[in-house]
Amino acid sequence: MSSKAISLEAVKCLKVDLEKLKPQHDTPIGLIHPYWARKPLNIVDNIINRLSNKNDIVFDPFSGSGTIPFSALSNQRNALASDLNPLSIFITQNVLELGTFDNKELEFIRIFFTKLAEQYSDWFLFNNEMIERVRYEVSGEYKDGNFTLLPVEVVTKKQTRSGWRGRNVQVVKALEKKSVMQKYRYTPIDFRKLALPENSRIAIPKGAVLSHFFDELNIAVINFLFGQIRDVKPMKVRNALLFILSSALPLLRISDKKATSQWPYWRPKANVTSRNPLFILDKRVESFCDGVIWARNKTYGSERVAIAEVCKKQKPAKYSVFRSAAQQIQSKGVESGSIDLILTDPPYADQAPYLEYSELWNNILFSKSGSLHYAHEIVKTDARLRKKDNSEYINRLTSALAVCCDCLKPGGFFAFFYQDRNLMHWAGISKTLADSNMAVVEVLSLPKQRRSLKTVTSPGRTLDGDLLVVARKGPSKNSTKVSTKEIILPKTKKTLFDQYSFLIREGLMNESMDLLLAKDSDVFSLIEKLN
Repeated sequence: MSSKAISLEAVKCLKVDLEKLKPQHDTPIGLIHPYWARKPLNIVDNIINRLSNKNDIVFDPFSGSGTIPFSALSNQRNALASDLNPLSIFITQNVLELGTFDNKELEFIRIFFTKLAEQYSDWFLFNNEMIERVRYEVSGEYKDGNFTLLPVEVVTKKQTRSGWRGRNVQVVKALEKKSVMQKYRYTPIDFRKLALPENSRIAIPKGAVLSHFFDELNIAVINFLFGQIRDVKPMKVRNALLFILSSALPLLRISDKKATSQWPYWRPKANVTSRNPLFILDKRVESFCDGVIWARNKTYGSERVAIAEVCKKQKPAKYSVFRSAAQQIQSKGVESGSIDLILTDPPYADQAPYLEYSELWNNILFSKSGSLHYAHEIVKTDARLRKKDNSEYINRLTSALAVCCDCLKPGGFFAFFYQDRNLMHWAGISKTLADSNMAVVEVLSLPKQRRSLKTVTSPGRTLDGDLLVVARKGPSKNSTKVSTKEIILPKTKKTLFDQYSFLIREGLMNESMDLLLAKDSDVFSLIEKLN
C-alpha cells in the first residue's frame, strides 16, 4: 500500500522551518567519530519529516557518516544507505547499530580497553611518571620520507586515586624502546608499506607512507590493539571496538604542539607532538557509550535487513547499508521507482577528496587502499595521478543523479545539499534533473553553517553556506518560466552568499542555468559583472 503523497505545501513549510532553525552539529552521534562535512541532525530531521511519511523509504546514496539514515530510522522511516568509501560504510553501519547495545556489552567494551591499557601503559613510563605526550624535533623534510623524529621533551602526569593529575615537562634526548613494544612495530600492520597518493593540497608529500605520520610508540600500540580486537566475538562488539580505535587514529598521529588537530595528514615542519593512546581512548570509549545511551531513545528498535526487505516497509523500521558508487546502485538491488525520498550530500567538486583523506583509515582497518575505487569516485582532486577523475567529475555526478532520479517513485522528492562556483556543473545538474522528469520546486539557502573540511580546503574564495535543492518526480506545474537574459541582482542581496543563492535559484527554478553559463562559467565573476 503506497503512502499518501507529500504536497508542495510541505516544501513551503520546510522553507519556513529552515529559516528559523539553528543548526545542531554536536549531537552524541556527531561526536563519536571524526568525519568531514557532517550535516546538522536537526536540519536533516526537519527535511525528512516534511518530505516523507512514517514508514516511507529514505535513501542516502552518499551516506558519509550516517547522519541521514540515522535520522530516517529515528523518525520511523525505513533507511537505505550507500557510499563508495569503505570507511563511510563502516561508520554508517556502526552508527545505525548504536541503539542495539545493552549495558552488559558497554561494560565489556570499557573493561576491554582498560585491561589492554594496563599492558601497554609501561611503554610510556618515564622517571616513574606516565608520559601524556612526546614532543619531537623534525630533522629533514617529509618528501620521500627523508626525515627523522628526535625526542626533545615529554609531558608527564602522576596517577592518583582520583585520576591522572599534574603536568610535568621534562627534557629528553632519547626514549627507551621496550622489547615487548618492538614486537608490534611491523605486525599485524606494516605501516611502512601503506603508500599514500601525493597531494600537496591535503599535505601528502611525494613518497609518503603511513609510518611517516605516527611515531614508533603509537604504531606499536595501534598494532597491539588491532591484533587483540581481531579475536573478539561477536562481530557487532568487535566492530564497535574497532570503531572506537578508528575514531582515535587522527589524534594518535603526530601533530602540532597542542595535538588536537583532526586533519589526517597535516604536520608542522619543525616541531611535532604525539599523544599517549591511553588518555585518548579513555575519552573515545566514553564518547561511544554516551552515543549508545542517547541512540537507544532515538532508533525505535530498528533492524538491519537486506535491501529487498527494506523495500517491503515492514514494522519496525528496517535498514540496509551497502557499498556502491552512486552510479551503480541499481546493480546492487535498488529498483526503479522504489524510493519515497532521496536526501543526500554529494561531493562538491574539488572541496574534499574523500577517498584520499580516508586512506589513513582504509589501509589500517581493511588493509585496502581506497585507490581501488578511484575510477568511480565523484571528485576533483590535486592528486597528480588522478587527472582523469578531475575531467570525469561532472559526468560521474550527473550519471549518479540520473540513476537516483530513476529510483524515485512518481511524486517522490529528491533533496540534496550542494555548493559549487562552477556554473558548468550547475548547468549539468539542471539538465540532468529536467531530462529525468524532475521539477525543481525550491532552492533553499542554508547560510553560516559551521566551517567544514570542504570549505577550509577549497582554493580561493569560498561560500559561507550550502544550498538545498528540492526537486519532485513528475512534470512541473510552474508554467511561468522567467528569462535570466537580463537578470538583475536585488539590492537586498548584499552578501556574496546571498547573491550566489539568488542566481542559482533563478537558474534552477526557471530551467535557464544555461543562460547564466553563457554569461560566465564562474559564479564569482558573474556576480562582479552584474554588480
